[in-house]
Amino acid sequence: MRVIAKIFIISLIVGFLSFPISAKKYVLKYGTIAPKGTAWARNINKFRQEVAKKTNKEVKIKIYFGGVAGDERTMVRKLKSGNLDIGSFTGIGLGMIVPESRVIEIPTLFKNYKQVDRAIKVMYPEWEKKFRKKGFELIGWAETGFIYLMAKRPGKKIDDLKGMKVWMPSGD
Repeated sequence: MRVIAKIFIISLIVGFLSFPISAKKYVLKYGTIAPKGTAWARNINKFRQEVAKKTNKEVKIKIYFGGVAGDERTMVRKLKSGNLDIGSFTGIGLGMIVPESRVIEIPTLFKNYKQVDRAIKVMYPEWEKKFRKKGFELIGWAETGFIYLMAKRPGKKIDDLKGMKVWMPSGD
């Protein structure tokens, strides 16, 4: 009887091993207001490549640039509901989740980036806990500077900006 049981078990194992093992592929949806071609977008693309490399291309990231997934308020809502998996936010979006994270943006509070980096390093663990408590995982912190103007065409002088449509994030 034991021989029959062993043969049965070995047959089951061989049977399972003969089926091709198919790795499930995952596609994560990533929303950002960052326009394509910006430094922010380049870093997001580097993140996508790093994830693909580290997961043997089992995890792919579909990025919705330029607010295609909505403004920051909408993207926060979509993250909560599961319609987005990842998002990059300015202080506006972060502040909707953990308001005190916006302290970094207080004008004239910091004299240089070294001070900002130090403040982020000190506060990051606390913010991480607060984001987690609200159901979000803070996986990184990126900086693009204090204030930037972005446009579809070059603008080196004030006169170059004439006729351009101005956009400002809602909630700011």
